[in-house]
Amino acid sequence: MSKDSAFKAMNTVMDIECEDLIRRLAPLKTAIEEKRAQVEACKKRLQSALTKLSSINPEQEVARQHYLAHQRALIEQHQAATHTLLAEENRLGMEQRKQQIRKKLLERLAEQHRQQCLAATRKAREKQLDEWILHRWSEA
Repeated sequence: MSKDSAFKAMNTVMDIECEDLIRRLAPLKTAIEEKRAQVEACKKRLQSALTKLSSINPEQEVARQHYLAHQRALIEQHQAATHTLLAEENRLGMEQRKQQIRKKLLERLAEQHRQQCLAATRKAREKQLDEWILHRWSEA
């Protein structure tokens, strides 16, 4: 397998890996948006509950405190899940950027190799031409 075809094969593999990373990022973005919406919904319910519970008599204060603690715990869970999803999205984004950098480097190496091959071919042809000229000259 020549270096050019090896570079092309590696380039194709890099393209496939980049596409795979993009496909894997899409559901994470959707999940993050869903978690953000859930956090906002929890915050609204909590605010609504605070407004409603502000008129509760002192005997119901314990139930109010339990409810508020439960709502805060839900918000914290949703925020933690969102944070985890964001971290995964960032990690996959970094992998994608690394793949793109590798792809560009391979393309540069392939171009350098092609230029070196062209230069070597040119030199070989010049040498062959010089030898042919010397041979013809010596025959004459």
